Amino acid sequence: MQVSPAPYTPFLDPQLRRTPGLIAMPPESWIEIDAAYAAQMAYRDQLIVDKGEAVAAMLPEGAAAVAELSELVAAHVLTHFSNQFQLVDGGIQRPDGVIVDLEGGVAALGRIVQEDFCLLTRHEGALEHRLVAANLCFPSRWTLSEKLGCPLVAIHAPVPDYAGELASRVERVHAALHTDRPLQRFNALVTETPELYLTGGAAERRVPREPGEGRFYLRVERQTLRRLPKTRAVAFGIKTYVSPIETLDAAARAALAEELQALPAAMVGYKGGSALVGAAVAALRGGPEARIA
Repeated sequence: MQVSPAPYTPFLDPQLRRTPGLIAMPPESWIEIDAAYAAQMAYRDQLIVDKGEAVAAMLPEGAAAVAELSELVAAHVLTHFSNQFQLVDGGIQRPDGVIVDLEGGVAALGRIVQEDFCLLTRHEGALEHRLVAANLCFPSRWTLSEKLGCPLVAIHAPVPDYAGELASRVERVHAALHTDRPLQRFNALVTETPELYLTGGAAERRVPREPGEGRFYLRVERQTLRRLPKTRAVAFGIKTYVSPIETLDAAARAALAEELQALPAAMVGYKGGSALVGAAVAALRGGPEARIA
């Protein structure tokens, strides 16, 4: 289920390294299909059956947005990946032959493409967008049940220095998003596991993680934001790539090590603790264990 080498290295791009690092996204590139599709979709199917609402859930008010997004995702892949997807009786046929019912709600939405999708809406008079539906098969250390129904500030509460100016900027981006001008950003981190399903509640996040056997992986999220034309919901897509750090070239490894080494203490804790981050820096540099203050 890994993709190697990593298709994106945002830590090498000054524009993407700035928070929140948003750039324009060509609408035709909204969805990405790669060589890991069959393996990842089989895993997603399994997670949706085994985990249920832990990976696919919605509030009643999110049903219309889920239906609209399902139609848009299906239309996109039928147009841009017409040699891989087909519209058939019963729904849409994936490249691996599986047929997904397009009226199957948020769980079915999670079974069409590799992206996870979070849907956010803002009622008239409300100050923030809130999460009303999501399929989240490949979370990065967060838990859907803790975030569903929450506004953006509460969703990002564990992120150091999010509240305040950054929170205001993110909300303004969501409020100003146009249907014909989608955006994308990239988030990169180093993990001690290639596992795609990485849950983590608020209590778990406060416990430092250990480096384990010492092998590390680059986990890159390509995050997309698109305003849905009918319901006006914001579709936040997350396409996750995981690859061993050994597949990075020397420049990428050095840049990533430098970025980790420069993290402030609060962010080190957020990313797993000093032991984990220090070991990751050492692995990227190929030397003895680094010290992270």
